Amino acid sequence: MKEDINKCSVEVKVHSECRSEDETIPMDVYTTGNLYEKQDHLYLVYDAKEEDGGTSRTMLKVEPGKRVTMTKKGSHELHFVLEEGTHSVGYYSIPEGTLSMGVMTTRLEDQLTPAGGYLKLGYTTDSGGFEMFENEVTITVNPMTEV
Repeated sequence: MKEDINKCSVEVKVHSECRSEDETIPMDVYTTGNLYEKQDHLYLVYDAKEEDGGTSRTMLKVEPGKRVTMTKKGSHELHFVLEEGTHSVGYYSIPEGTLSMGVMTTRLEDQLTPAGGYLKLGYTTDSGGFEMFENEVTITVNPMTEV
């Protein structure tokens, strides 16, 4: 039997800062998407343009208060599992190739509900034993307002 899923159209703002040893790169993305609840998990799905002009669809599966699975499909692909205090292995894929990456989650603040809210994520990425980037991401979700 198929589960009835009530999808809510939402406005999504993603603010991220990616830091390496010598620079910090801030980025803001404003888009729309869908937020829904399924089997005690929240899902946020949105599309965004990539720097190279391609489009990717991001899906966040939020297990309230403990884990976020981030999956991106399209011109850029990614799969990370973020759980505070835990190191996991994921991948990042661009047209030039795929890179296996370690991900150490340093922060997971979950204030997301079916009505909106926010997620604050902190994580470092590493590859081949070398730390690559420190990332801070805040995702703010608000229900679409009717005009």
